[in-house]
Amino acid sequence: MQPDYGAPGLKGDPARSPGNYSSPGQSHASSAYNSPISENPGAVPYGYDQYSAPTPIAGTPGGGDDFHLPPNVTVDSLPMSDPDNANTSPTAPPLNLMESIHGYGNVTFNDVSLVPPSYDDAMRDRAPDNRPQVHIVPVITEREARDTLLEHCSNNCCYGSGAAKDMTVANMASTSGFHYVLESFGEARSTAWAFNAYKGEPLDTPMNGPAPLPWDIPLYATQKFQNESRKLEVPHTASVKPCHKCIGLGRLRCHGCTGRGRSHCTCHSGYTTIGGERRMCGFCHGTGYRVCTMCNGHGHIRCKLCAGGGQLKWFIQLTVVWTNHLDDYILERTAMPDEKIRTASGETAFEEEQLWVFPVNHCPEPSVNRASADLIAKHRTQFSNERILFQRHRIRVVPVTEVSALWKEKAFTFFVYGLDRQVYTPNYPQSCCCGCLLL
Repeated sequence: MQPDYGAPGLKGDPARSPGNYSSPGQSHASSAYNSPISENPGAVPYGYDQYSAPTPIAGTPGGGDDFHLPPNVTVDSLPMSDPDNANTSPTAPPLNLMESIHGYGNVTFNDVSLVPPSYDDAMRDRAPDNRPQVHIVPVITEREARDTLLEHCSNNCCYGSGAAKDMTVANMASTSGFHYVLESFGEARSTAWAFNAYKGEPLDTPMNGPAPLPWDIPLYATQKFQNESRKLEVPHTASVKPCHKCIGLGRLRCHGCTGRGRSHCTCHSGYTTIGGERRMCGFCHGTGYRVCTMCNGHGHIRCKLCAGGGQLKWFIQLTVVWTNHLDDYILERTAMPDEKIRTASGETAFEEEQLWVFPVNHCPEPSVNRASADLIAKHRTQFSNERILFQRHRIRVVPVTEVSALWKEKAFTFFVYGLDRQVYTPNYPQSCCCGCLLL
């Protein structure tokens, strides 16, 4: 069962309900949209009537002795394979030979981004009432700051504990760092022609009904605010065509021997010299050539693109990508790096989740309110090729205490921050590199 997130844009939302299309049926290529070969897997591909159908291919790398080219086809007439026997060139048949699917006129062999449907503006900009007050977190005492620094030194082999024990605290300033986070969970869809080797399986062709439009196909993210992607075949778009790599023959001329079935032996001349004596090569028996190991001497190899069957199943593939876009803002007034606040533990003073969140307007720090408004405005315009399904934002308050101290006439500063009381001390006076003596 798909998750019901209880918000527009997902399951149960009339604004995103799928179109009424028939479920994928099973149809062979007796339809006008497919080659006659899909009805009879042993038939000749349309457009290649001068060739007889390929013989089933054995499991050996070169195709085995069971495969024979049609009488009127020579090895030299076969397309040349590439070193990896992969789909390099040509990459696809001409676009004008592909099926015409209603609603998919702009589909190419590359993913084409789709403009998402829009929500009613009336669903936006609704500021919730009774938002909770953002409170400042408690401060720590001098004793707590000293004990925290001592514990930090005991866990760090390069820090001596003498300065922490004997230091004189000159000043303490406790503040709160604010970390505002905005997340926008968006969905993008794209379509492209795709194919795989056809092995005679039933097809879901356009004769089964009109293809549903991309945004009408029900597909849901597994979890909110988590990146995810999925691909699926658009119903009622399948057809069978001859393989464009091997022109429907299922075979390619071997690139290792260029179709000759043999290649030069490493001896080059048919003879080798062993202990000063010239002897006939035991591999090529004096011919200077040996059987090609890529094609087993046949001169042709199986086309991997169509798995030797000579036919490809083409269909429109829908790609759905869910992306969680995250932006944040940190307010921290001490000399401690702001990055420390981003990873520190703090108190979640405010959190809210909606289809479109409204900017924070109740934080005691005006700069946090302004940052919230700016980031929300940015997210509403930045992801034009995605449909925003959910937004959420939160404010975390992180306690920060700056301590100015003196030890042996050396002034230094350290910071205690986070609810778990981490320490940042950039100029601790009793520190060293590993292996050095602490003074």
